[in-house]
Amino acid sequence: MNIGSPYEKGTLKNRLRELATLASFTLSAALLSMVAMDLIALPLTLFAVNETQAFNKSIMVLIIVFASLITIYPLTRKILFLKRSGIDASGIILHLVKKIAHYLIITLMFLGVSALLIFILYLLLSNNHFLLSRALNIP
Repeated sequence: MNIGSPYEKGTLKNRLRELATLASFTLSAALLSMVAMDLIALPLTLFAVNETQAFNKSIMVLIIVFASLITIYPLTRKILFLKRSGIDASGIILHLVKKIAHYLIITLMFLGVSALLIFILYLLLSNNHFLLSRALNIP
């Protein structure tokens, strides 16, 4: 063991100093986050309560903008990457159509399998009493 290590000082004074430092940092972080959240959350909450329609419309606009950015940004990066790779416009369009069709087919297959599983669960649960009485030989 390294006796001179600062992590192994066992005196009560050193331990209290370390705990005081940690406690002060924790309290300051909690106080700062409380003040920041009050500065952000209170006006937003008051706006949501007092102007419900405007708040709903602004949230919908933010969702649409965010969804558009999530869709447009990767598409733009892919187009620029393909353009830098020396692929002409028709090749880029063909590539994008193939990718969109690929992901559309995957999505439709996922939805189809999900619908099939939900339908099977519905059939099982709607006939649950009949299946239980038949399995347990209850008349």
